[in-house]
Amino acid sequence: MMQLPNAVSQAGVGASALIFLGSYLINLISALYLIDFSISQYESGRPTSELPTSFKDIADEAFGPSIGYGVAFVSVMFNWCALIFSILSCGTAAHTLVPEWNPVQVSLLFSAVLTFVHIQLSNNALSQMASVSVLALFASFAGLLIPGMMHSDFSNLIESTVASTSASTNDALLLAGPCIVFSMVFQNVIPIAAKLCNFDRFQTTASVVLGSALPTIMYMLWCAVVLAGGVDTSSVNSGVLLPIFMFAAVSGSSVGGVMSTAEEFESLLEPVFKINNESQNVDDSDALIVADKDEQQFFSVPSVLLATIPPALACVFLGSTDVSNGGGVMTALDIAGGYCSPFLCWLFPALLHGKLLQSTARNDTQRKRNIFDNWGSVSVSSVYVVLCSIFMLEQQFMKDVGIFTNHNVLTSLIPGS
Repeated sequence: MMQLPNAVSQAGVGASALIFLGSYLINLISALYLIDFSISQYESGRPTSELPTSFKDIADEAFGPSIGYGVAFVSVMFNWCALIFSILSCGTAAHTLVPEWNPVQVSLLFSAVLTFVHIQLSNNALSQMASVSVLALFASFAGLLIPGMMHSDFSNLIESTVASTSASTNDALLLAGPCIVFSMVFQNVIPIAAKLCNFDRFQTTASVVLGSALPTIMYMLWCAVVLAGGVDTSSVNSGVLLPIFMFAAVSGSSVGGVMSTAEEFESLLEPVFKINNESQNVDDSDALIVADKDEQQFFSVPSVLLATIPPALACVFLGSTDVSNGGGVMTALDIAGGYCSPFLCWLFPALLHGKLLQSTARNDTQRKRNIFDNWGSVSVSSVYVVLCSIFMLEQQFMKDVGIFTNHNVLTSLIPGS
């Protein structure tokens, strides 16, 4: 969230607002596809404990192991990039507060703490830690936003929004697109959200629609207040709320990123663990210990190490933690938002939805589907998501190879343009 105002200011307020709204709509459609899949699996009579929760397990069932490994690779890359950004952001924030501290060393220390915590604590304890971070984030956000709105001058902001043209939207996508898309991703929690809502279609859909709208509104308000001068993010020494806000965002995203990555590695390493368990003679007491640990849902040590060590090594390689001025750390954000998010959170759910419709069309033509299917043409939403995914991937590729082209397709794909 700290990087969004900088990206929006470079891209333009009006064009960035279109990207925000377009990303929200695409994320909502793809999330409804994942809801449809999760509830369909539950309605087929499968036990809740056997329902897939990770993207790899979902891809394994829908497309086979080969596609599942590819999806797992993209998911791991996304989480690694997110962790690189979060870990280096922690070092930057600490260095800003205490200039004598080396930001890279602080980042490595933070990475070591993350590794230790995820090995020692259960999933329930880690979830509680993330919840505390979210509460601190919302509290500090409100403390910054409300006074900031009173001291903001929105006149220049409104003028720049009105002056934005459709021609600048394509350039804005190159500048702010990856950052905005990366910030708004939430599809990985859909299977868990469906389970928490007891696989009720209305409750799950309502929670996703409202739950995804709230962060979008928060991001847009935050960008507006910062760009209007209500909050000065360059001076963290002026009060305690901004440092709390920064570290709450970093800690919450880091814990969630490590948990998500470790879960993917648990799925990838499951065959190895089964082979090792079958090749060893385990007595009854050891079996009880293993069962007790499984009930508490601890991550295995190899999964946690694979989740945290590569991002830590990347932090050393990147060297600079100057997030505000770009540099190597922004490459991680571009990869996560420009490549991984469109493929994993847009294209994959759309293809999954098509596969689900193909497999159920002959046996259950009257099955209730999500609200977009009620338009009468499911291909409309599917084609929309697929085209946006391909266009985002193509734009990011063109940016990375240094070819900047002027496309007018984006204007027709983003609602309201």
